Amino acid sequence: MGKTSVKRKKSNKTTKSIKVEDVNGNKHILKATVIGIDQTGLKKNISQEIIDETLDELGIGDKMVSPPLSQTQLAEIQEISSELGQTIDAMAVGIEGFGARLIRKPMTVEFAKQKKQEINEERRWLQANLLDFPNPDGALVKLRKDSREDLEATGNSYWELVPSSGKKGRYSCYNKMDVGTIRIRKPDKNFVKMPVKYIDENFAIREKTFLKRFRRFVQIVGTKKRFFKEFRDPRIIDARDGSVAGPDLALKFRANEIFHFKLYTSRRTPYGLPRYTGNLIAVKGSRSADETNILTQQNNHVPSMAITVSGGALTDGSIERIQEFVDQQIKGDSNYSKFLILEGESSHDSLSGQGSFKIEIKPLTEAQHSDALWQQYDQNNADKVRRSFRLPPILTGSSKDYDRATAQVSERLAEKYVFNPEREEMDTHINALIMQQSLKYWTFKSNSPNVTNDEDIVKVITGGERSGGLTPRISRMLLEDILNRELPPIAEADKSTGWDPDVPFSFTLASLMQSAGMANQNGTMAPQGQTPKPPGQPGRPPVGQNKNINFDGFDPYVVLEGLVKLRDTLEETFEEDDAS
Repeated sequence: MGKTSVKRKKSNKTTKSIKVEDVNGNKHILKATVIGIDQTGLKKNISQEIIDETLDELGIGDKMVSPPLSQTQLAEIQEISSELGQTIDAMAVGIEGFGARLIRKPMTVEFAKQKKQEINEERRWLQANLLDFPNPDGALVKLRKDSREDLEATGNSYWELVPSSGKKGRYSCYNKMDVGTIRIRKPDKNFVKMPVKYIDENFAIREKTFLKRFRRFVQIVGTKKRFFKEFRDPRIIDARDGSVAGPDLALKFRANEIFHFKLYTSRRTPYGLPRYTGNLIAVKGSRSADETNILTQQNNHVPSMAITVSGGALTDGSIERIQEFVDQQIKGDSNYSKFLILEGESSHDSLSGQGSFKIEIKPLTEAQHSDALWQQYDQNNADKVRRSFRLPPILTGSSKDYDRATAQVSERLAEKYVFNPEREEMDTHINALIMQQSLKYWTFKSNSPNVTNDEDIVKVITGGERSGGLTPRISRMLLEDILNRELPPIAEADKSTGWDPDVPFSFTLASLMQSAGMANQNGTMAPQGQTPKPPGQPGRPPVGQNKNINFDGFDPYVVLEGLVKLRDTLEETFEEDDAS
């Protein structure tokens, strides 16, 4: 019968011994043996560092400006942070996540009818090529949210503006570019005339010229490169080498424009820097704390027990048995009742006297870590990262110590001081893109959440109307902002009905009443009581005999006729407005 060999795991046993001498001059040897499961290779290098392509190999290293921080590492650092990811996502949703609409610029009814076809054509173009299908990947909301995540993570975001093949001067596609592949060239030595388009009060397109030293951009993917020119650069740039070319250059070799969004930094660099730059150490510190916790949990840095031997030593067979027990038998509920037998040898022989040999197993569970380490440190780091974006904790998923009132105040403060200013800035950029395409009748407006109390809105509108500071046109604009939708255009002034959208409605109503003879001498409405019966019907009280009705010299039925006439006039006006 052959022998059966058992292949054991590689022992992870470490033994150290030292010589000690007690107060009586007796010499002893203290030996410590550490036994445990082999954890070699458990800790892996989780660094996300990716080395950028060397520009010198492409022959353009001396012409490019290196970013102050690695764009690739900044784009990926949110993947290893427990706080940064949801904070950036809160910024993207709060600023860009509510959609947008097109608002027709103020114009007279006659002008709107005259330019109706041109106005509608512009709207169809913007709706199709900007709002609905800016690129093949999705609607404008997705493009803006993805771009905002790049902007908040790296401080930079880039849109490639693809010119339309059918309409000269317009863009048919807006592509988001990978921030890690874009490098910015040093500014040109010579100034170039930059035309900036705007419209005057008659909707005529004008141009204002500035002098600017343009930059060029290069996208590097592997060993391939392609150049782009800056937004509003009127020159023709060769996409292959970035040189200035003539009009005879083929369209497929011409560089497209890039719109560069960036978070401003006072450092002298064309790149932007993220808001959390000053807290990069906090982000990495929290990651290191998490790694320490998981390694402590998996490696059990403090063992659960210690075996102490006095007056002798464990035999090599016992040490091997302990090692085998740890490696093979310590896991699993089926091993719950198994025993471990230890054997030792006394360090005293019979001639020197009987020694005291003792083996003890002492638990060390009290010294083991019962909870994660660095929790306060990690919490402080999370607060630092969130404060760099100026966001309240509830927007990043922390609802501790929050009630309804506190949550509403936090939402209003974030909208007022963080989200809305950033939204307005983005609208300015997109309107610049629209204006550069000679699209002049529409304004781009981002939608925003309604964080205002409805009762406060009613009080503001009522007080403004009574004081003469709120006109129907302003009221319509307020409603559009509150409802986040475009309402039908308001009717223009009509002298035949006395309607004027730029005059407070209470003034218009008082004027109509006075012209109809339904007001007192001081211009106010005559006080009215219950609805009187029409003239000629039995039971109608004589003038002045009913204390609940004060006619003040006027027939109250005439007042009702005037109100009905005013109602019909207003309904006809709004119906004509909707039809237009």
